[in-house]
Amino acid sequence: MKNLRVSEWLKEYWVIIAFILAKLLIHFSTNTIYELQRDAFLYSALGEHLAWGYHSVPPSIGVFANISRFLFGDTTFALRFFPTVTGACSILLIGLMVREMGGKKLAQFIACLAFLTAPSFLRSNTLFQPVSFNQFYWLLISFLTFRLIRTNKQQYWLWIGVVSGLAFLNKYSVFTAHSSLLADML
Repeated sequence: MKNLRVSEWLKEYWVIIAFILAKLLIHFSTNTIYELQRDAFLYSALGEHLAWGYHSVPPSIGVFANISRFLFGDTTFALRFFPTVTGACSILLIGLMVREMGGKKLAQFIACLAFLTAPSFLRSNTLFQPVSFNQFYWLLISFLTFRLIRTNKQQYWLWIGVVSGLAFLNKYSVFTAHSSLLADML
């Protein structure tokens, strides 16, 4: 993306931007309709008692709960804000990955539409649980691995390590993603 003007940038990335906005609109307009799922109450309470880890989960969900409460108060919207934004960021990564693989606007449209309309992602990006963040971290690790293979720039190892550390602070299953990528690379 070499010094593109805003109008050129919008022309190049309008499909991805449209799906990001659609994701945000869908979730922000429906996030307060449904009651909180019972786990959200636990994770919200963890935000009131920050620690380096809890009996049932790593610490990052408590941090997200604390930040959302600080920004938006103790509301349903507050707890569902970060999963919604995480889902929108996932669409960005999907669109960029497809584009970098040579996919034109139609391929980007199909990939982003698949994510936007998949019931599993619609649901997980609504719930305040580690799952939504876990999906995003796995996708980001995959994107960085793809960039590493494509460009052979060693700096991506550093970023994979940073994201892996954040993912580990969210859910320990990130090791599954690493073993899958390692098996795939071999």
